[in-house]
Amino acid sequence: VVDAGINDTICFGDSVQVGGTPTSTNAVSYIWTPNLGTITYDTASNPFVAPIATTSYIVSAIDNQGCSGSDTVIVTVNQLPTITIITGSTPCPGDTVQVTATGGQFYQWTNNTYFSSLSIANPLVFFPDTTTVTVQVTDSNLCVNTDSLIVNTHPQPFADAGIDLDVCAGQSVQIQAVSGTSPSWSPDTSLNNAFVLNPVATPPVTTDYILTSSTGGGSCIITDTMTVNRVPLPTVSLLD
Repeated sequence: VVDAGINDTICFGDSVQVGGTPTSTNAVSYIWTPNLGTITYDTASNPFVAPIATTSYIVSAIDNQGCSGSDTVIVTVNQLPTITIITGSTPCPGDTVQVTATGGQFYQWTNNTYFSSLSIANPLVFFPDTTTVTVQVTDSNLCVNTDSLIVNTHPQPFADAGIDLDVCAGQSVQIQAVSGTSPSWSPDTSLNNAFVLNPVATPPVTTDYILTSSTGGGSCIITDTMTVNRVPLPTVSLLD
């Protein structure tokens, strides 16, 4: 009597031992088929197999009288969960956005510094800059897979509106901003161009000008302020 063992189920990438207890009481040799590189020792009584798809394994046993027998065991292979990771939007440096994974029933994220929760499918994640997020997903068959996503942040905007300036009443002065990405100024009514880095200002009164810089099509914004002080003209009096 030959016993190939009980049918079993594994996850893709795992292995399982086949054969009975014992596979045979009087066999002197065994051969397991098909051996497509998935059987550790195809002449053992209880080899380990690691099929990549559901496979029927046949064991043939021969005793010392030359008599033979065979039996079959089916190893079912469950594929690993297919994981998808998405973000709700491309974050700016320092933003917190929701990251969502799909493909299973249980989720485990690996970075405990930036996540609101490590064990839900859609945690909130803080992104100081470009960050790799990794999740381990377990499906209903208890098969486990891992996937990662590099989340690129928009470039960090920067703004330096420059030093405060003085201007005589009725005169103009050019703002000396040092840097700004996609600059815009407000208030813009006393500027010759509110969308250049160094506009010319003719303020009717002392005015705080706010430089707004942005990246990511306006998603990421930073501001800086400078003041143009309007200096009144001296009073001239004529003496008789």
